[in-house]
Amino acid sequence: MREYGMNSYFSSDDLLELASYYLFKNRAADAENVISYARKLYPGDTQITEAEIRTLLSRGEVQEARRKLNAISVMDTPELQLLKAEVDMADGGDSAISRLNAIMEETNLRNDLALNTLDVMIKGGFLAEALMWIEKGLRKYPTEVPLLEAKADCLVEMRRMQEALALYNSLLDNNPYNYFYWEQLGYIYYVTGRYGKAIECFEYELTTNEDAEYAKMMQAYCHYYLKDYEKAYDAFCELTAMYPGNVVSTFFAALSLCGLKRYGEALRFFEDLQLSGELTTTEALIVDINRTLIYDTAGNSEGANMMMEKLLSFDVPDINMLALHGAGFLEIHDKESLLLRHMEVVEREPRNRDEILLEFALYIYSYGHTSLAITVLKHTREKMYDSADVDSYLAYMLCHSGRKDEALPYIENAIDGKSNILFDLFGAKYDAMVTAQDFFARLNEILK
Repeated sequence: MREYGMNSYFSSDDLLELASYYLFKNRAADAENVISYARKLYPGDTQITEAEIRTLLSRGEVQEARRKLNAISVMDTPELQLLKAEVDMADGGDSAISRLNAIMEETNLRNDLALNTLDVMIKGGFLAEALMWIEKGLRKYPTEVPLLEAKADCLVEMRRMQEALALYNSLLDNNPYNYFYWEQLGYIYYVTGRYGKAIECFEYELTTNEDAEYAKMMQAYCHYYLKDYEKAYDAFCELTAMYPGNVVSTFFAALSLCGLKRYGEALRFFEDLQLSGELTTTEALIVDINRTLIYDTAGNSEGANMMMEKLLSFDVPDINMLALHGAGFLEIHDKESLLLRHMEVVEREPRNRDEILLEFALYIYSYGHTSLAITVLKHTREKMYDSADVDSYLAYMLCHSGRKDEALPYIENAIDGKSNILFDLFGAKYDAMVTAQDFFARLNEILK
């Protein structure tokens, strides 16, 4: 008998291991198929129910996961207490960490339950607590490799990258063919901007595991950030062919074409993404902003401005994503491809739309998109109670693009609003007594 490509003589442990692998790879649908098959073969196995619950959590179906958990009659095993903590954590409950600490108190600090609990702590962001238990375990078992691996993982999550780097190098000294260690070293070098070293590490990983999808993807990013756009384009195209639904690889293939100044081809990639139906609201906006920047680069300034005005009318839920940029264009990322500088942007408190748009305008201005930057700032100021600082930038951009006569009302508002930014931009000493007319009259002197 065969179903989902599996033999009926597979044990429940075999099937659960396969399901866990699929969950680790974020392939929840495949995990669900395996668990469904296991349920038919072993209907009374509590561990299969646990796997079902974890699959539901991976899909964000927390309430259904809790319903299945509550249906389990016996909840006094440490394994089920761990599962309850995972559900509580996913549901935003405050009891998860106390439950996890209680489980660790009852372990020997190095058995499977302890390691699984530490993994849940780390993934849940309880990093200080996890590190405390790991250090406690290492005092008793200083050479215990799973504890050293957990410590390295925890240090990466805490962004103590130099310590993590030293630890992974130490682990590699004893196990030089462990592809996961090479992968983690590559990741650390990548997020800290050492792209050449990262490529080497991912290459070592591929010598021990030639099918390592992650290593191939990360090498492509490294080539992109090294501005080796030809190699990046080829690598991202290969990944897109392997995984046609992968939005990020297609997006970076388009960005690589922009780096090569092959703008017509890049536009076709971005247009295909818009037609794919795979983009989130924010991703769709970012794709269209990049298309707009390409139009402006190609000299279609009027069309680009019309498109930008239309795009600025949309609200997006994850506004911080508009602050991820490089090489003149906006970027989209999945969790694995974020650099440390990206993480700081994505994880900071969401700023208001005005701050994000001001940063965006200044960014595209720095790449020569003056007319578009002015369009963005004019849109931004319309909804502001106090636009003095934005008007300072508007006045500066207008004056430096041959549109000095348009700048006077913005100078007036900037001076009325006591914006010292206006004076800083023009290299003038702040003067609280100066009038807008006087400042405007002195512009020819200031601009020399």
